[in-house]
Amino acid sequence: MYAHPLFRPVAAAVAVVVLAVALAYGLMPPVGAGIDGAMLALVQRAENAPAAARVVWASAEGNATDAGRLRAELARAVDFLGKAGARAIVLDVPLTEPSDSADLARVRSFLEGTEGSADAAMRARLTAWVAELDHDSELERAIRAAGNVLLLATPGSAPLDRFAAAARGIGVDPTAPPDADGVSRRDRLTTADAAGGAVPSLAFAARLLAAAPNPAAAPLADGPLLAAAAAMRASGGRWVPHYGRRASEQGGTTRVALRELAAGKLPAARFAQQIVVLGDGGAPLAVATGPGLAAGEALAQRIDSLETDSYAVLPRLARLAGVLACLASIAYAGALAPRLGAGAAFGFALLGAIGLVVLELVLLAEARLWLPLSFAALLVPLTTLAAWLMPVPAERVTTRTEPIVQRPAPRPRPAAAPRA
Repeated sequence: MYAHPLFRPVAAAVAVVVLAVALAYGLMPPVGAGIDGAMLALVQRAENAPAAARVVWASAEGNATDAGRLRAELARAVDFLGKAGARAIVLDVPLTEPSDSADLARVRSFLEGTEGSADAAMRARLTAWVAELDHDSELERAIRAAGNVLLLATPGSAPLDRFAAAARGIGVDPTAPPDADGVSRRDRLTTADAAGGAVPSLAFAARLLAAAPNPAAAPLADGPLLAAAAAMRASGGRWVPHYGRRASEQGGTTRVALRELAAGKLPAARFAQQIVVLGDGGAPLAVATGPGLAAGEALAQRIDSLETDSYAVLPRLARLAGVLACLASIAYAGALAPRLGAGAAFGFALLGAIGLVVLELVLLAEARLWLPLSFAALLVPLTTLAAWLMPVPAERVTTRTEPIVQRPAPRPRPAAAPRA
């Protein structure tokens, strides 16, 4: 086997593939993730489609440092949007802790004590003060009155029961961790809760609520939710959001200030039949089109992707396609390239690499299918170089040695009789 002329080229190509995979996905996973996502970023930057006018993001603009003030503004904004006819209101703000201030705690303590019960006028003033400072009750009332509010649940952290009971539904965000290079490229339509039930992602919940004839008809739980997810163009509920222009760019995400929205300074007609995201979510995200995208804006763009059907799908066999492409590069480099001249061998390798890249780009742009083939495309010229430079040993000449056999000496002929 070792004497076969193709053994060394094939072994060299296999060694290159194994070494590259070990480096890119074992020792340096961010490198592998970056290579896999290169074409996705290229397509999304090239398309750079304007955001749909049906999704509006209301940024809190730093109000998150004061929980009480933020919830008061959220309550007024929810009231405003409910009257304006918004299709869905998404609170992209963690509501896992009460926002009771120290002043509110002291007033309540004084009101419940014996000191405040004697004077009726004082008690009335304290009661009004409690109502003014109790922003959680104000927000709960606004959520219940609107009837079409969705709440944020982060993995392992649900909103307070008082808010969850008042809202139409809860959605999880994010539903998938970022890739090894820290870039968020993938999402899921549903995820499982602690009891094993299905919970929608916040983006999918917003899409379902906005598409329902009325808030009560939105399939946000159990069997109807799974049926709605199965009807989507997704592979096992996995999808790849399209991130387009940012709010800072012309034609980007529609952004308004939460403070102005809460104060009623914006025309109500602007939000009729809109999906409105309130808040900034968690930390900024790195996405395919660049780092530093605010979580609230990223959520608005994910909802926009579902609304406009501009998202891509990562098939279940996507990884298998990459493995097959790597095996094809080994087969070419080991079996065909050594029989060609240098120019022909590397010319065909370059064409093969370009073909894989073009295939990935075309599937992304036209069919919205993402098959990460960039890594395999890089391996085609590398395996070809390794196989072509590998010296092929000359054919081993085998000689058959036979044991020396002692042959008997020929018998002497009898001497002829003398003639008379």
